[in-house]
Amino acid sequence: MHLNEHTALVNNKVLLVPYEARHVPAYHEWMGDEDLLQATASERLTLEQEYDMQKSWRQDSDKLTFIICEEDASIAVAGLNPIRAGEFDTPATMVGDINMFLSPYDNGEEASKTEVVGEVELMIAVQRRRRNGLGKSALLLFIAYVLANADKVAGEGKKLVELRAKIHGKNEASVALFEGIGFKKVGEKVNYFGEWDLSIPLTEDNVAALKAQTAEWKSIGYVEH
Repeated sequence: MHLNEHTALVNNKVLLVPYEARHVPAYHEWMGDEDLLQATASERLTLEQEYDMQKSWRQDSDKLTFIICEEDASIAVAGLNPIRAGEFDTPATMVGDINMFLSPYDNGEEASKTEVVGEVELMIAVQRRRRNGLGKSALLLFIAYVLANADKVAGEGKKLVELRAKIHGKNEASVALFEGIGFKKVGEKVNYFGEWDLSIPLTEDNVAALKAQTAEWKSIGYVEH
């Protein structure tokens, strides 16, 4: 999705930047971890395939993605706008990614032509940076951006009506994270692939509850490498 190609997001914990080709080598290294592949239900790709995937995330209208970096206090101190690629999104500061894939809303009988669902995926790839609030901060920042730009994200003539997530049954921390901000399990057991299906309809009350959890954040310009 081109919507965020010149947009970075920042709060007091994380910086989200568009997924560029320059980020691919570090991302590819992360995905060499077998445990991470299992947790994210991913397949190992060659470096060339990873570059192709990055292009897909950038160009396809049904995909939105950001690389998660640890926030640098100097961003706020200097009031930087825009951020230039390579200043605060280096391999040393990259910790994971967050993305969303859009699909037609299906009520069990037929797929809607005007309503869409966003499936959110979150990965903190750097093990030493897990369980310290970066995942929750990135998730709420991403959702805040999606809600603020819901019409553009959904596409012309369409409406974003629900957010979903599929999380491996063994990834209890991630399940708890999504449940903690309002997602609920669909069904009483994991699906065929061993994943929990979680969802949160974007009703007026649920949107208000999600927005109430988002700390102060801002959208700033991003200049690519």
